[in-house]
Amino acid sequence: MKPFAFLLLFVGLLMLSGVVRMMFSPDINFLIYGILGCAAGYLTVFVFLKIEKKSWSDFGFSWDRRTPLRFLSGVGIGVILMTVIVFSLVSLTALRIRFEPSVFDAKVLMMLLPIFPLALMEEIGFRSYAQRELNDKYGIWVSQIVIALAFALYHILNGWTIGLAFSGPFVWAFIFGLSAIRSGGIAMPTGIHFALNILQGLAGLKGSQAALFKIDYPPGTPQSAMAQADPTGVLLHMTALLIFLILTYFYNKKIVKIK
Repeated sequence: MKPFAFLLLFVGLLMLSGVVRMMFSPDINFLIYGILGCAAGYLTVFVFLKIEKKSWSDFGFSWDRRTPLRFLSGVGIGVILMTVIVFSLVSLTALRIRFEPSVFDAKVLMMLLPIFPLALMEEIGFRSYAQRELNDKYGIWVSQIVIALAFALYHILNGWTIGLAFSGPFVWAFIFGLSAIRSGGIAMPTGIHFALNILQGLAGLKGSQAALFKIDYPPGTPQSAMAQADPTGVLLHMTALLIFLILTYFYNKKIVKIK
């Protein structure tokens, strides 16, 4: 029950952080939320460290010379995943990419700055103590499925639709979780998470004004062709989920064989 208590405390503190951020101007409130969210994550971990009388390294919070490399490896994985998805969409649908850079000013910078702390706070909350504890006690499958469900439900609480939460965060939770378990920390999943989110912003997939590229339909595209994009996107995410499940299977098989 401790992983669930951890998640409840973390999400509760995030909700409190969300209330506090509304006291700040819209230009910086997401950055404030990300910073407060990271603090909420570390506070939650600290509470459970004291309860279990363990060290930070026991929960995957240890810095060594390979930590930056793990983060950059995660960024590389995220770049590859997003590139494959975007070019698959362009190849399979009528969507096209065009270069449309925004003016890079302070306002655009403030849109991009929150992406890292927002990704980090979620990795602290979902891929540190809770993921590791479930993995150690019940195995990788229970760990992966429970945390993926919790991650989707957390996004639903934040206003996402059920469909979006389970076709997006639920799917990505499996690669975040696998990278956290395999690497023994949160640097790699944070890198993947950061890369996916910032590339979505730069590609304009979330309506970001900081977009360098725009993915949309050329003028005159028929409605029938436009209607293909959504099911194709769902199919790509389901394919990604299948790949992540296969990777989890083979990793688990390797660990069982070693043991």
